[in-house]
Order: sequence, then C-alpha cells, then structure tokens
Amino acid sequence: MRRAFLSIAFGAILAVTGRVPGALADDVKPQEVRLFEGDATAPEFPTGLQWLNSPAPLTLRQFRGKFVLLDFWTYCCINCMHLVPDLQRLEQKYSKELVVIGVHSAKFENEKQSSQILEAIVRYGIRHPVVNDDGREVWKRYTIEGWPTLVLINPDGKIIGRLTDERAYVSLDPILAKAVPYFAGKGRLHPGTVQWPLEEAAGRTRCWPIRGKSPPIPHGTG
Repeated sequence: MRRAFLSIAFGAILAVTGRVPGALADDVKPQEVRLFEGDATAPEFPTGLQWLNSPAPLTLRQFRGKFVLLDFWTYCCINCMHLVPDLQRLEQKYSKELVVIGVHSAKFENEKQSSQILEAIVRYGIRHPVVNDDGREVWKRYTIEGWPTLVLINPDGKIIGRLTDERAYVSLDPILAKAVPYFAGKGRLHPGTVQWPLEEAAGRTRCWPIRGKSPPIPHGTG
C-alpha cells in the first residue's frame, strides 16, 4: 500500500509541476510539500558490499543535504540501459544538488560478478557509484519488485517517490525543479559537487572493500 501511494502521489505532483519546470519555492502547493517532505526514512546500505566508481563504501547519511537517486538495475536488462542517458542529463543539470547511486541487483547468477558489472559500467559510460547488491539485500530493504526502479530520496533522507519506467528525465526534472528551491529556501539543501574516480578513466578492476587496504575518502567541492 505504501509503495502504491508513493507512486500515485509522485504522478499527481508531476501533473502539476510538469507545466512549470522553473518554479520557485514559494510556488509549492500543499500536496507538493507533503510529497517533498516524505515520511519514510530511506534504509541504509548494508555493510560489506562491493562498490565500483567509488573510492570507498558509501552510506546514505554522508549525503544528507543532497537529493539521492537510487537506480536499481542489472546489466542484462535493456530497459535499464535505456535509462543511462536520462540519468546523465539529471546528473549534469543538478550536479550540485543530486547524487545518483546505482544498485546492481542481479537477475541471473552470472550477473553477480563485480568484474562483469565493471565492464558494463565502462561500456555504457556510467559515471556514478554502483554497489553490487549480489544478494539483493538493498533490493529487499526497499521492497523493489522489478527492473528498472528509481527511488528518490530528499536531503533529509526521506523517500519521496519511485518510478518504474524509462522516463527518468521527463518525470524527475519537474519534481527536482521545484524541490531543489524548496529545500534550499529552508536551509536544508547543501549544494556541492562530488567527484568520483571513474573506472573508465583509470581502467581499474578495483572495487571496495579490498582486504587489508584502507580506502581513500571521496573528494567533494563546494
């Protein structure tokens, strides 16, 4: 029931905000405020998972003050790969306000290897961190039912909606266009870009954690 409500509310707000992508915070309507604020805390990532395109395992808490978009995907899902250009557009437009994190939850056994996921990251030019959710631990925490699924989290760590189709940019851009100034106006948004060491740039086959080595800390700029 909660998942259905989120999807319906998200769609209802989209119908309102879609006409005014440049809206200001004082244009926010009561039903939009309820959506933006959310009421379900996003579950934290489990420890011990392997990460790619990241110098260290990540937590949602370290991104308080930013929007986080979780992309549940698997590299053998063609619909998932269709999302990549839209995610890149969102990352570029909201580079200081939004962090995209891929959650690779394999459908088949052969998709669970980090080396195979790394090849897909390089092949499709994925430029954000990806966690290998090979046991579907994150999938279960978010009660995901299929690929692709996007989950949007507000700067306070609350889930504000999910999408289960390929229209990422046209669906999320109007939402963020109003939610960003809303949270900025309340002093709860902390803009600043985060730079990731990309696998495609370094030709790495490394992923964290690595036994016996301490990972570096991600570098953020204001």
